[in-house]
Amino acid sequence: MRHLIGLVGIWATFRLVDFKIDWKKNLLIQGAQSSSTFIVTQVKGIAQNVLLSRLILSLLCLRLFFFLRDGAELVSRIQRLLPMDKEHQQRLFKNIVDSVLAVVHGSLVVAMVQGLLAGLAYWFLGVAGTTGDC
Repeated sequence: MRHLIGLVGIWATFRLVDFKIDWKKNLLIQGAQSSSTFIVTQVKGIAQNVLLSRLILSLLCLRLFFFLRDGAELVSRIQRLLPMDKEHQQRLFKNIVDSVLAVVHGSLVVAMVQGLLAGLAYWFLGVAGTTGDC
């Protein structure tokens, strides 16, 4: 990173000497160095975030694969470990499934209503590109 900053500084110095602008040389070199430092640090952060996101997505897909493949066996193991009779276990798992489905369906309905209201508001306000005629 310091090598890159030094090269930018040397390049800026040669360019300024060609134009005979000596009194602004130090100011421009400092600006170029601080700008290149900022850019290099941001690129490093972006690269780290992209790699971390890919790692997390890979682990998510791996876990999802095994959960979908072995999910029924996992549920049966959990049912065997629960200290209650079969009727209560079935009622408990049915309630869990119903609750999860209700949350998912509720979220989808809310998302559709929000999209409809936003579309109507954009259409009413005349925002370009909302009616398909750009």
